[in-house]
Amino acid sequence: MNGRPATRSWRAMGGVTLAVVLAGCAQVSEDDRAVRWLEQTSYAAQSETSMLDEQTDAWWQDFGGAGLHQLVQWGLVRNLDIGIALTRVAEARAGATAQSSALWPTIGLEGAYLNTRSSLPEPVKQGRPDTRAWQGALNVGWELDLFGRNRMASEAADHDVLSSEAGVAGARLVLVSEIATQHVLHHGALARLRLMDDLIASQSAVVAMVEHRASEGEEAVIQVAAARARLAELRAQRQPIDALRAVTRARLLTLTMATPQELDAL
Repeated sequence: MNGRPATRSWRAMGGVTLAVVLAGCAQVSEDDRAVRWLEQTSYAAQSETSMLDEQTDAWWQDFGGAGLHQLVQWGLVRNLDIGIALTRVAEARAGATAQSSALWPTIGLEGAYLNTRSSLPEPVKQGRPDTRAWQGALNVGWELDLFGRNRMASEAADHDVLSSEAGVAGARLVLVSEIATQHVLHHGALARLRLMDDLIASQSAVVAMVEHRASEGEEAVIQVAAARARLAELRAQRQPIDALRAVTRARLLTLTMATPQELDAL
């Protein structure tokens, strides 16, 4: 009579323990918005060149043409910040693999070989003969995650991977946006320089004509001074435009890691 309640209590404790063990070892799947975003975005951290194959209808092609597309390709493959971000992703993935390994059993294999010989005479060896032995051992262990420590550490490592992949996605998006911005500014500066050079050439011709007419007495000296002042004003306006061209060119070279010859060939 007294033994039955004890048996039932032990069974109840065993059931609770089994439930705790299963709960600690189970992997809970969460509907994470970051996971969905990384799956949907085309800037996911896969490799330096995998993104290029997916960007056949990239948004920058709508206003930048083939030249901008080539600059973006160089930037995505060569940019050092992108390479650093991808290295962080690889590091985070390795850490996640190491953390998740704690949830699985461990297997160890040990082996030993023993060879004992002596130079004693044979009559003496009869009491202590030469020996040769092989030894092997297989160790299998599984640490039960009763309170979920290893599982939570594994989930934290998985979120580190998501964070590093989001860093790559953000770095790529910022890089492409900056390349597109500098490309537009650079070509705008080139167009303004061409227009300014045409204006300077036209004003130089006007100055020459006014000076010639002044030498013939057909124009006043003040008209010559006004034409020369206008020419000096146009030349002064050209300098900041040329500085913008040089700055945007230098930024494009830095962002894309392209050579000056490659940039000039576009």
